[in-house]
Amino acid sequence: MSSNYLIVIRMSLFFFACSVASNNFADIDKSRLDAVEAEIQTLIDDGKLSGAVLMIAQQGELQMSKALGYKNVEDQTPMETDTIFRIFSMTKPITGTALMILHDEGKFELNDPLEKHLPELSNLRVAIAANDDGTWETEPADHP
Repeated sequence: MSSNYLIVIRMSLFFFACSVASNNFADIDKSRLDAVEAEIQTLIDDGKLSGAVLMIAQQGELQMSKALGYKNVEDQTPMETDTIFRIFSMTKPITGTALMILHDEGKFELNDPLEKHLPELSNLRVAIAANDDGTWETEPADHP
């Protein structure tokens, strides 16, 4: 597992722990915000991140908005709060997280057949072999 994924996992767990630590909706304690900033700054100082933008909101109110490090290390261009990031192949983790949120809200069960929620996919077929004429031999998808 690459160090970037470990950093993302570590920070996700940190933010999750912060979110469940207290159920009151008072303003976030400044020392907690400072701790988040210090952790990210340490990652930047250690060369594990080139830069980061921190935005933390609670109840729709912005609690922190900071840019740390560089958006271009070679040119020493500072990070800005409106820097656009290329997140590349993050579709699966974002979709997975969204689905788990929906599952936690009771919208579906993990063992539900796909066609229960997407009926247009009820007659899926799976390609099992290519024919000489360029077509595919298919069979119905097996649903456990």
